[in-house]
Amino acid sequence: MLGIQFAESKWTPHGGTEGAYLDAVGDLGLMDHEFGPSVGGPQVRCLRDPSSGNYADTFRDAEKLHDDPVFQAQAAWEISKHGTDFTPWTMFKNKLYLNYKGWDYELRRGHPEAANWNK
Repeated sequence: MLGIQFAESKWTPHGGTEGAYLDAVGDLGLMDHEFGPSVGGPQVRCLRDPSSGNYADTFRDAEKLHDDPVFQAQAAWEISKHGTDFTPWTMFKNKLYLNYKGWDYELRRGHPEAANWNK
């Protein structure tokens, strides 16, 4: 999951160094009436109403994900069916996470879209 998280939430600031961001917000162009943005280090795709689905969907809550790394880890654990299915993550499906598998890195704050978690 760490390789997936790095691939999903990395960003390289102009002239800066690459990092993985706990406050990353992505998939803004994919939002609709059902889905919000992807939020946090593991880039959990949020639901507009996280109580409308199954138990794992209750972890797709942007308000809880946007600044809580423990909740982010719990969400990834539940959505991945306790670490057995990572197909919900694009970087797993396209195997780009393999470039980062086994890396040790610091999680940072300061993603350029961080303020857009509640769009």
